[in-house]
Amino acid sequence: YDGIIIKKRLKPENITDLYRLNLLLSRELYLVLNLLECAFKQKLHHRMTEIHNTTNWFNQIHWLPAQYETLREAVLRHRKITHPADLLDDLTLGFWRSLLSDCYQKEIFTPAIARLFTAGGSYEELSRSALQKAFTRVMHYRNAIAHCDVIINEERRLLNSYNEFTNLLCRLDGMSYQLVKKYCR
Repeated sequence: YDGIIIKKRLKPENITDLYRLNLLLSRELYLVLNLLECAFKQKLHHRMTEIHNTTNWFNQIHWLPAQYETLREAVLRHRKITHPADLLDDLTLGFWRSLLSDCYQKEIFTPAIARLFTAGGSYEELSRSALQKAFTRVMHYRNAIAHCDVIINEERRLLNSYNEFTNLLCRLDGMSYQLVKKYCR
């Protein structure tokens, strides 16, 4: 963090400056996490729409009870859904991460998710379990940021996760990745 400390004229022995450093790092990381989540939802929805020839592909999947209940509650909250994509924003990251579990391997992962992470010139297929672990880390950091938890003490792990998230974003959505490259340090 030396570059940030020097550029922002922070004094690491000052608790207020450490708090500011944590906020700066959280802000940078949150942009990547948010773009990754949004791109994942949208790209998966579009891919599943292509596969099932309907935007209402949610009705074509054999859901586990927990995911079915989450979908049912989302529909009830909306009362009137003009388009199935209206559900996308209402479903939590936890719901979308659950689609990476092995029970959805044949219906969702193999036909759709496995093919999403191929942008940016990287065609090496990512395993379901690797993506599940990565999105578990995404949830960890997103929740830590939302609760203003301290993340600066995870220096190496934070840097490795940040690099992993930007790599996933590059493979998922090149335009979002270019935005991160332009605006994040």
